[in-house]
Amino acid sequence: MTILLNYISYFNNDKNEFYTWAPSRKGENGHIIQIGYPIYEERFMDFIKDAGKSGFLRHDYLDIIRRRTPKGAKLEDLIDMADEELFYSIFTFFIRGERFCDGFWAKAIDDKVFLKILLKLQLLQGAN
Repeated sequence: MTILLNYISYFNNDKNEFYTWAPSRKGENGHIIQIGYPIYEERFMDFIKDAGKSGFLRHDYLDIIRRRTPKGAKLEDLIDMADEELFYSIFTFFIRGERFCDGFWAKAIDDKVFLKILLKLQLLQGAN
């Protein structure tokens, strides 16, 4: 059983504060010099590290997603019905997403995507 499943209760608890937002900063002239960004809680970052070490991440995830999903589909809506190849590609997409867009993980947390991923992972692990 994978260590990642230990995070199910963490993501299932709405009382957890997974992140806070650092405010935007303005210069003396009133122009924004730094846009606000999320600061993720340490336990969440542990989850991301454990996901990275899990062996589940796919290098070819974008090719698989392009090939296997309808254009414009919301990936989080495909988690439940995805086979292993597509599921692990979606999983990788959400783990890597913050590299390309500040706040990506915050949105995924708010939309319960990581919880959906872990519940699907639990089903897949139970089947193996």
